[in-house]
Order: sequence, then C-alpha cells, then structure tokens
Amino acid sequence: MNPSQSEIGWIRLYRKIKEWRWYGVPNMMAVFIHLLISANHKDGYCYGFEVKRGQLLTSQAKIMERIDIKRGALRECLDKLVASGEIVIVTTNKHSLITICNYDSYQGGEDNYNQQTANKPPTENRQTVPQDIPQSDPPTATNNNNKNKKNDKNERMEEEEKESKTLQKAKEDFDAFRKAYPGTKRGLTTEFENFKRKHKDWRDVIPLLLPAAKAYAEQTRGTPKEYIKHLQTWINNRCWETEYQPNKQPIYGINRPYQPNGVSPADNGLKMPDGSQIH
Repeated sequence: MNPSQSEIGWIRLYRKIKEWRWYGVPNMMAVFIHLLISANHKDGYCYGFEVKRGQLLTSQAKIMERIDIKRGALRECLDKLVASGEIVIVTTNKHSLITICNYDSYQGGEDNYNQQTANKPPTENRQTVPQDIPQSDPPTATNNNNKNKKNDKNERMEEEEKESKTLQKAKEDFDAFRKAYPGTKRGLTTEFENFKRKHKDWRDVIPLLLPAAKAYAEQTRGTPKEYIKHLQTWINNRCWETEYQPNKQPIYGINRPYQPNGVSPADNGLKMPDGSQIH
C-alpha cells in the first residue's frame, strides 16, 4: 500500500527530548509525538480553515483513532501540554486547531521543509551533502528576508506563548470559582470551554466570578443542593451581573436564604422591608 502525500516525509526527534519533563510517560509521549508527526510542515488549508506550519486541525476523536488512549487520559495530556506551554488549542464547534509552540525549534526551521518537499532518496551516483554545511553565501537580500522571517516567527511564538500563559491563568481562576460555587458541577475543562464559547467577553468576566460565587454561596447557605442552580445554568444566564452585584441590598422575596416554611432561624419570624416581623 503506497503512502498518501500527507504521510511522506519525516520529523526530527532530538536526543535532548530525554530531558523533557514528560519523557517516559507513555500517554504524554504518544500524544505529543502524534501531534509533531501530524502538524503541517508548510502553510495550507483544511476544511476551509487556514492551517499554518506547525499547526494541525483535528479533534479528540481523530487522535483517539490513531493512538490507543481513552478520552479522559487524552484530555489530561492535552491540558498538561497547554499548561506547560508546549501547545495552544483553539476550539471550534467541530474541530480543534492545535499549534505546537516551538515547532521550528523541534524541526529545524524552513530547511527541513525544503528537504522534505524534494523527497528524493540518494542514489549511488549522487553525493549527499549534510545540511549543516553551507555550500555558498546567499545574496544579501536573501539574508535580510531570512532575518525578517525569523523575527516574524519569533514574535509569533512569543505571542502564542503569552496567549498560552494567559489562558492557563484564566483557567486557574475559573477553577477557583468552581470550587467556591455551591451548586452541581460537570468538569473543569468542559465548563471552561463552554464558558469561553458562550461569552465572548469571558476575559473581562473572569475576575467577577469568584466574588459572585462566594456571595451566592453565602445567600444559599443551608439550602438543599437540589434548589441551587447548576453551575452551567448560572453561567449561561450571566447570574454574576443580574443577581449578585456588590453593594446591592437584596430585594424582598428574591435570593433569600432557603428556610423551611419561610421561618427565619434568627428570630422565628419573617422580616418585612419596614423592619417589622410576622410571626
């Protein structure tokens, strides 16, 4: 069976990978090497999306088809790779665009791509020259263009690394909010991705979540859990801005702590807005 065009070629795997923090962890090695092998070695398009060098458009289901790993273990590996700055993931409703942050460092830059596109094995009559040995001095203009490309790539890599760190910090803050929220929860990764997809202003909202969750927990203290909104419902309805605003007095009859039969435990009576009580 002849390999397809996308399966022709090779990747570099340096011995220095033995110093990688996840070296020797089977699932992490399998996932990361699969991403390296599957990433574009040149800019292109896939399903109408622009996929640049060092990126791949995929999904968890597709990765699971190629390597023997369960969905939960795959999610854990991808989360760790994002947290350590190895990759950046942008999720759509159908696919995930994964960027390998230091792809050119792993694969030796553009010269590796040029060698792969040639795709011609050496013959007895052809002398091969190691790529590390320069054969001639290129024109000055070419040097300048290469420097500009390298600077652009460095800037892009710095931006991607910065975005990865920002995303990880946001996820940590979101997790702190989840832990403070009193209602039923589903899972950190699922809820965080839904939160980003549901609210375009999620970056501005992140700092508001933890104080709102603490306020809600205080207001629902003693309330049976089945009467507390699920976290996803609370997020979808933007409850942090409509129900639990700071320095706002609670409206009578709304967001009052749950009490059996409407009786306040403090004085066994129902307090009215004018301060009087009904017993």
